[in-house]
Amino acid sequence: MSLIDLLWEGVPAPAHVKIAAFKRVHADPGIPSTRSTDSFWLADKHPQFDGEPTAPLPEEAFCVIIGSGITGASAARNIVRTRLGAEGEKLTSEARNGNIVMLDAREVVGGATGRNGGHVNEVAYSEYPYFKAVYGKEAAQKIMRFRIGHLAETVKMAEEEGLTEVGQVRKVTTESVAFDAGAWKEMLENLEVFKKDFGEEVDEWRAVHKEDLKNHGTETADGIILSPAGAAWPYRLLTSLYANLTKDDKNFSVFPFTPVTKIERNNDTSYLVITPRGIIKTKHILHATNSHVGHHLPGLRARVMPLRGQMSAQTPPSTFEFRGDNTSWSFGYQVGFDYLTQLPKDTPSKDKDLVEGQEMMFGGGLVQARHHGFEELGVVDDSVLNPTIGQHLSIMLNKAFTCAKDEPFIVKSMWTGIMGFSTDGQPWVGRVPESATGRKTPAKETKADDAVPSGEWVAAGYSGEGMVQAWGCGKAVSMMILGLEEQTKSWFPEQFIITEKRLAEQAFDKHVKVPEAVKL
Repeated sequence: MSLIDLLWEGVPAPAHVKIAAFKRVHADPGIPSTRSTDSFWLADKHPQFDGEPTAPLPEEAFCVIIGSGITGASAARNIVRTRLGAEGEKLTSEARNGNIVMLDAREVVGGATGRNGGHVNEVAYSEYPYFKAVYGKEAAQKIMRFRIGHLAETVKMAEEEGLTEVGQVRKVTTESVAFDAGAWKEMLENLEVFKKDFGEEVDEWRAVHKEDLKNHGTETADGIILSPAGAAWPYRLLTSLYANLTKDDKNFSVFPFTPVTKIERNNDTSYLVITPRGIIKTKHILHATNSHVGHHLPGLRARVMPLRGQMSAQTPPSTFEFRGDNTSWSFGYQVGFDYLTQLPKDTPSKDKDLVEGQEMMFGGGLVQARHHGFEELGVVDDSVLNPTIGQHLSIMLNKAFTCAKDEPFIVKSMWTGIMGFSTDGQPWVGRVPESATGRKTPAKETKADDAVPSGEWVAAGYSGEGMVQAWGCGKAVSMMILGLEEQTKSWFPEQFIITEKRLAEQAFDKHVKVPEAVKL
């Protein structure tokens, strides 16, 4: 069951609250506002991307990428590294030499990627039994391997780009801590199914029972499941990556504070991407805007739905044993969960008043909000905090860790960001049908070397788990754009592909009971 299904059908809320949420998820999410809460992650601006762009907007491009988060970063890197590498000779001349232009309505990495938990954590044992029941064992295992593989992919990319240190990319062991007996029982049951089907492949996943929790500092919990995970500073990692790519490929450029106001089909074989800075004629458009994807792709409204999340940075008490180099956490309750990483001790920053190192990066609290989080569903405003969620985040670490008995964790920063949740729980990836764009696709080119006809493409809808889905989805869709789709077949789940059939089946009102009073 997707989180949206669980939220809608599994927790109580007054009818008027559900009606308001229903209307919000069907509405146009619009273009991201430049007004937002101040994310701790964005404290140190990358000098190359600090402020308005000064270069002129290219008039033509092979591909325009809308969005500068993980999806856009993955797509851009794959295109640049492919055409600069040995496989570049296989590409069309346009794919090999054309402009790749990245646009963002906000600052670079100013959306959800610059506001998340920085936690590369696939809770595979929890998801697998459901996927197995819905898709079958083979498909479910392929999805899990895709998601689990993001840890290795993230580490590998950082190493290859020389960004491990600046991006604070590190492997850790995550402790999934159960603070409810029923939740712990379900976790153990799911773990048994997961380990039975994957065997030695998942030996690192193991349970720690209540009698052995003393060394973990969470003695009040019911149990812990240990598994491999990762952590990073997403803004620093991606802005440094963009600096590498713009240096290595003169035809790749990044334009923050450049919203796309309109997309039109051109009169030949291309599109016109219209912005306040100018118009770009392009063959391909990649929509990498996640929660805002329904603005330019109306057919994805109520299929990819905005959901506001909340994060905090907290100072640990002196009694807390530093574990940020090797440990992360998630907390599970009767309903809902939280997530936590700790920054390394040596965290350089120009803003030493804010960033000291060892901060606890703690987020979640959705269902602890009023009406169990319904008031966050369909919300695209991240300029304000939810006070109820803020209260939960402010006190939960003090409840979770026994070392806080005499000296508490102190909140130093709190902010919000907008995630994109999919109705069926899976991302939407691939060439976008005309029914979802509302625009006619340009006529197919007749050039002999034209491998891939013009089109609009999407990778979005990660359901709050972008750190273990977005990189692979961005890579896959960029390979489709380059005409290398066959190379994705062995590792990319077909359940993620956007099709007319899936669009019809996954409309929100086909998933949930629609309040009778709703009038759209």
